[in-house]
Amino acid sequence: MGMHNTGSKTIPAMDADGNIYFAVQNNENDPISVFAIDKTGNELWKKEFTGRLTSQLISQEDNLYFSGQTSETRSLTWCLSRTNGEIMWLNSSQQKGGCVMAVSHDYIVTGALSGGYVTGDEDTYELIIMNKTGEILTSVSIGNGVASISIVGNTLYYITHHVSGTGYAKIKLTKYNLSSGAVDWVHETGNNDENWRVASPDLVVDNNDKVYFVSQFGLNVTLHIINSDGSVFKEISLSEVNDVTLTPSLDTDGNIYIGAPGYLQKYSPAGDLIWSFEDYNYTSASINITYAPFLASGEKIYYGGEGLFAVNTTPEMAYIVYPETGFTAPGYPLLNNDGDIITVGNGYVNCLKGDGQHLQNSAWPKIYQNNGNSASR
Repeated sequence: MGMHNTGSKTIPAMDADGNIYFAVQNNENDPISVFAIDKTGNELWKKEFTGRLTSQLISQEDNLYFSGQTSETRSLTWCLSRTNGEIMWLNSSQQKGGCVMAVSHDYIVTGALSGGYVTGDEDTYELIIMNKTGEILTSVSIGNGVASISIVGNTLYYITHHVSGTGYAKIKLTKYNLSSGAVDWVHETGNNDENWRVASPDLVVDNNDKVYFVSQFGLNVTLHIINSDGSVFKEISLSEVNDVTLTPSLDTDGNIYIGAPGYLQKYSPAGDLIWSFEDYNYTSASINITYAPFLASGEKIYYGGEGLFAVNTTPEMAYIVYPETGFTAPGYPLLNNDGDIITVGNGYVNCLKGDGQHLQNSAWPKIYQNNGNSASR
């Protein structure tokens, strides 16, 4: 690429023809670079944009979407043509701070990670709900920064956490009806004035509308599974880890996979531990999982970090591809239409020969063919 991404992960998107799209930024003072390459690795186009990148690139239908912020910390949302990268529309709202984003067939929703919508001298946190032409339909005051959001049909799920610099608040998971503008329920966990954090960059919603996320208090890490009515289905204590991102993945049978530095675990749909795989035959620097486990249609689970890991469901390590020249710090892996593995690394895009397995068609993750990183279904 001739440039290095500074974020902890770069999540590529792919269209039905196997073209690959991703956004990187050397640092916040450099332009945001959006790339499109074909399935054989040839660059189709590259575009640059002014701002600080705050979301991953989302591919949905014929367009690409991403969010950033201006030097005055106001939010920006771009919609690009997937064909040539030209700007279809740009929304510059008064929302303050970096944003998380979800895109469905009917809606685009952004939520401020910090700051808020400025009215006078008062900052309040809001969700911005737009239609697919970039018109703001409504803004929803939510009182706190957004950790992650997901859309299922006309239902929005979002989770808020503490305000940086002004103390801490409970973690709140909200189910919101986008059509009516009504809140169905709010689930709270944690305690005020304690340093709770949301460790999941994405909210996972299964086919029964149960919601999955991970919280952390000190070294105590918990996987929360919340019923469709907002009640607790199960809370699972995970191994102690410090300051990591943990998003679970679900297979076609509803089994739960979750990984962190040093281990990968599988739970039944009821939340019972099936197996825990730990392998310390490689250095601790090599097992920094950057995102959710990636589930193939066969017997392998992939995840990226300082290397690319493939684990059989038996479980045992199938193979590890370590960083080397031309393959550095891979982000979240992508399985293309041929079952090969593509990663956007630090300075390089790599395609590794796979064994023909494809992405599972499951409730999560909703990526690539299953709605291009859109956090919706």
